Amino acid sequence: MNISERTDAFIELGKILSEKCGAGSDAEFDATIRKAEQQNPWFTHDNIINALSEIADMVREDELKKWIAEYSFTSSHSKRVAVIMAGNIPAVGFHDALCVLISGNYLIAKTSSKDAVLIPYILTLLTNIESQFASQYEICTERLPAFDAIICTGSNNTSRYFEYYFGKYPHIIRKNRTSVGIIVPEDTASVYGALGSDIFSYFGLGCRNVSKLYIHESIDVTKILDEFMQFDSLRSHNKYMNNYEYNRSVYLLNQIEHLDTGFMLLKQDEQLHSPLGVVFYETYSDISSLKTQLANIKNELQCVVCSQDTFFHTHTLPGKSQQPKVSEYADNIDTIHFLLNI
Repeated sequence: MNISERTDAFIELGKILSEKCGAGSDAEFDATIRKAEQQNPWFTHDNIINALSEIADMVREDELKKWIAEYSFTSSHSKRVAVIMAGNIPAVGFHDALCVLISGNYLIAKTSSKDAVLIPYILTLLTNIESQFASQYEICTERLPAFDAIICTGSNNTSRYFEYYFGKYPHIIRKNRTSVGIIVPEDTASVYGALGSDIFSYFGLGCRNVSKLYIHESIDVTKILDEFMQFDSLRSHNKYMNNYEYNRSVYLLNQIEHLDTGFMLLKQDEQLHSPLGVVFYETYSDISSLKTQLANIKNELQCVVCSQDTFFHTHTLPGKSQQPKVSEYADNIDTIHFLLNI
């Protein structure tokens, strides 16, 4: 396949996923979602539909063609690229799979045990569109076969093992990252609500989810929490609420000051990574000082969510953290550049 054929197949994949996520679902699609839900209780029906819809939007014709136009694709011999995928949110490994396949390389997809349904389903749809993809990938559930390069996504702990075992190969090894939200005096209630989706979508399990807020000292924090109440449907999810209730008990027993919405705890804390069911926050007075503070921890951040590009030029708008464009790379590492230069 040439780059045009590969691109056209992914564009068609996006159209099919968009249709299935809308009113055009079918028995196989519905059964796949149910199976993914049963395998991983964090993958609710709505979250799966949201994730697949975002994938469909990612590979829209205009976005995809604009993206690939930035690179020079050749017909050189393809490399065998292993991708060890995460399983924190539905189909989170898709972008890496897309990069490997559209660059003309061979994909060895090591799916997470937490997300072993959706990626194979998407790749099957792709093969149904363009049969030549059948010889361009394999799903690996056990030991990795021979490979030329590897992309790994995991925690800070697992990254040490990845470095030990795979450091001798061309590689991208990703560690823990999280996202932060900046609330400025100009923000309105609608911005607070949009920011809530950056916090609560996928239960806050993604690296693009906001786990900490920086709130200007002039802002009444309770007004922000009022807007977060629209996400109180989280109360109906047992596993999420178990985490919330555990952290609530710890704070109460230790008399740690916090604010409680009944499904989320807001705690003033200098740490960046908050536990599930908790959002940390700090107040600030000077935006320039905050920019310097965040620049010092940029390697721990996936997104900086802020409504004002005057302050943060490389920012994500509130409500958009889980809607990355195809050209936005995890950890700001250009995956296509890596793959084309193995």
